[in-house]
Amino acid sequence: ILTTTTSTRIPFLLVFKSDFTFPIHIKTLFMTLSQKPGRLTIMQTSSRSLLFPAALLVFGLLPYYVLGLNIDTVSWILLPQVVVAAVTQFLAYNSLADISQETVGNAVGGWLVATVLWHTVLVLFGAALVQDGAFTFGLSSLAAALTAIPTSRLTGYKVFTAVDTWYQKAPSLSSPDHRAMCQSIGVMGCMYASAVVLPLDWDRSWQVWPCPCVVGAWIGYFLGNMADRIWRPSDHRSSQNLKFA
Repeated sequence: ILTTTTSTRIPFLLVFKSDFTFPIHIKTLFMTLSQKPGRLTIMQTSSRSLLFPAALLVFGLLPYYVLGLNIDTVSWILLPQVVVAAVTQFLAYNSLADISQETVGNAVGGWLVATVLWHTVLVLFGAALVQDGAFTFGLSSLAAALTAIPTSRLTGYKVFTAVDTWYQKAPSLSSPDHRAMCQSIGVMGCMYASAVVLPLDWDRSWQVWPCPCVVGAWIGYFLGNMADRIWRPSDHRSSQNLKFA
């Protein structure tokens, strides 16, 4: 069972039995997050189990698996996914006790700035500026929600400052900031890799822009969080105030 070194206990998170059950009580979760001692975010409470990133990955990919990955499905699922990604990423990196006008402003500002940057980069990499522009903007918003909102905790809406901080101080970043860095790199890398199927002449519905990159963004989000669990300095692991009991 996952517990904290503070007096707060998280009895609902994980029970590693043979049947691998994990009952979750939402009311208990929010009561725990609202307590000031040992302020925990949703991401921190499941940092060892990858439960939260895995749940968001399923949310991102399941509709396309059930309904089919094509431009019609993306056209009406992408916008709700962007909203959910933005809200969950903000809550994942900010406890309820830390939510304020400043933290919300930093997150929204970082999201808007990064959306414009992502849109510009995608157009420079070959996305149509006018045709399918709405889909390009939707993909940019999703990528910004999965990258900029987590990094807003580190540098607010100054996206380039976050990149410079990663480059100079990656080994000494705190646990949430290190996770945000790995998550952002995962999203960028997998989106770029998934674009390789776009020009192929397979004539499949899922090859239409931006379907592969939407899937790539969700997969990169999960792989980035997994990489953070594997590649994290030992002093950060011990500084999370989390342990297995």
